[in-house]
Amino acid sequence: MASSSTAVAAAVSQPSSGGRRRRRPGLKLLLPLFFSLFLNVFFASYLFLSFHQPAPGWARYATTEAEAAAAAGCSGHGRSFVLRAETPVCECEACYTGDDCSWPVLDCAVDADGEDSLFLEPFWKQHAAGSSVVLPGWHSMNSRDGHRIISGEIERHIHLLHKAASNAMTDGKFIVFSSRPAELLNALAHAVSANNNSSTPPNVVEHVTSLNAREGDGGSPVIFDRSYYWPHYYPIAAPADEGIMLFSISKISGHAGIGFWWAAIKDEKIYQRAAEYMTSNAVIVSPDTQLRVLKLIKVMISEKGAGDIFKFGYTTLKARWSQLHKLLATSDRFSLHPFSPNYCSYFKTVRDPTPAYAWLKCEMDEDKDCQAVLRKFNIISGSGKLFEGDNRYTRLNLCMTNDHFELLMMRMEAMVSKEWISSS
Repeated sequence: MASSSTAVAAAVSQPSSGGRRRRRPGLKLLLPLFFSLFLNVFFASYLFLSFHQPAPGWARYATTEAEAAAAAGCSGHGRSFVLRAETPVCECEACYTGDDCSWPVLDCAVDADGEDSLFLEPFWKQHAAGSSVVLPGWHSMNSRDGHRIISGEIERHIHLLHKAASNAMTDGKFIVFSSRPAELLNALAHAVSANNNSSTPPNVVEHVTSLNAREGDGGSPVIFDRSYYWPHYYPIAAPADEGIMLFSISKISGHAGIGFWWAAIKDEKIYQRAAEYMTSNAVIVSPDTQLRVLKLIKVMISEKGAGDIFKFGYTTLKARWSQLHKLLATSDRFSLHPFSPNYCSYFKTVRDPTPAYAWLKCEMDEDKDCQAVLRKFNIISGSGKLFEGDNRYTRLNLCMTNDHFELLMMRMEAMVSKEWISSS
């Protein structure tokens, strides 16, 4: 029995088939497994982070910051920006100073030589919600992000805007736009030159500002600048319908800081050449600019009627022209360039023009330089000679802020009062 048990125990303890003990999997087999797991985790994390959407409410900080800046007010004499420590900082207008722009600068020169249309600022404050834009920080990483979609919408709304204002016939015309006027003019000049049917291309391409006496009768290709042909500046007798017409967002909405010009082109070949020129020269309007312009145009179209931008602008400029006429009607030294009333199809009434600029003439023989005469009274104006006129004329911008216009009128009243004293 003992020998039998010993034999069984010995048999159990012997290694099976071959006499070798089985080993665990080695490190060489585990390395590929761990590497595969690492790759799976890496790519899963990459996909999650790449397509992960931000949590709702991410824009609240930006909107809160913007509203805080707008609420600062700057005493009504400046504009505020949040630049440091979440505290709005005021940028004061030229004739005001102080942290909140509440201190007037004595003997400040009134700048009436600019081209900004700040008189429309109150309109946009009334329409802050509809005209504001919040852009995610990851947008515009690509120079052509959303270019095709946004551009198509802008073109459609430009057509709607002209239809609403009744100032230009754009149905069937092609729209091309740029953030710089020089680039757009270069593209148009190239397009009309290449499209000319004569054996030799033209040496001159006329760029005619609308409402000038000369309307492109020189026989050369013509580009008509219709930037100011809007109801708040001039009576719209009939929609403009030239072959190439230029417009600017700054003149209609007042946003000179955006920089957006467009052309309405009748000839498809000219449009194609202009578009090809701009593409080959990398002329691109940023998506941010396009979105801002689209927002502004939508507001201007939706508000058409009693409270629209044309009514607001016309009412403001009409009041300013009335003040200016009333003051200078008592003067023998100064006069204004006359305008004739005309029927306006937009307002459906006969009205006087209310242009952005007033041409002032010095009538006295000794006042050979009208710009210099106004400069003595702390008024900065434009020289008539720069605009192919006479030095006896000087140009005043009436599209300034309300504060600046009031200050301009005070200086002009002092100028006319001195004339009365001298003549008495």
